[in-house]
Amino acid sequence: MGSDYSFPIVNHGWSSGVARDAVPELLGFLVEGGAENVNQYFMKATRFGSTELVSILLQLTQARGLHVNVNLALCVASEYSNIDTVECLITEGHATSFLGPLMMAARNGCAPVVQWFVKRGCADMELCYALTAATSSNQVAIITSLLQCIPQQMLNLFSFGILKSVGEERPDSFQGVNFLLSSDLLRDPIATYAFTNSLATSNEGIITTELRVFLLDLWSVAHLLRE
Repeated sequence: MGSDYSFPIVNHGWSSGVARDAVPELLGFLVEGGAENVNQYFMKATRFGSTELVSILLQLTQARGLHVNVNLALCVASEYSNIDTVECLITEGHATSFLGPLMMAARNGCAPVVQWFVKRGCADMELCYALTAATSSNQVAIITSLLQCIPQQMLNLFSFGILKSVGEERPDSFQGVNFLLSSDLLRDPIATYAFTNSLATSNEGIITTELRVFLLDLWSVAHLLRE
């Protein structure tokens, strides 16, 4: 079992009194102590956005043939909106799994990270998954930006799947759904109401009861008639 090395520099930057040029040597001792502690320390550095430490650990572990979970770290960096660390993990760590981090960023309202992935290039289907994540957690700014990126034919094709998935996540509220529909999801108010009314009056089991009640109350023909 490797030694438990704990250096107090992850969440305090360089203020611990450790000389900047001594950090690689200290991290080298950590790596030599065994792989079991490296991943834990690597994740802490990622969470706190200590990009220089992440970069040094990547260099050391790659040189020694040790494995660190770069793809999981990318999810962590995306969740905490550490954009510099995200870039480091992709360019230096060669992370290969991007859908999970994109969805994590969308769910947590981390706009800079979402925008970075979009600019880097995302498949339309990946953007639909991100839109689902943002809608389920009521991230209206992310919903707005993603709607501008997804082709209309994709929204027409996957609007049912998006709403169904959000309902199955049992969110605390459907504010995100309300905002999505109010943003003219289908680019045609009549078509949007026809779509939501068909869901609200569909057979049991097509969507969750909670989502059905919400649509009946606010997005159905019956609601329009009450107005």
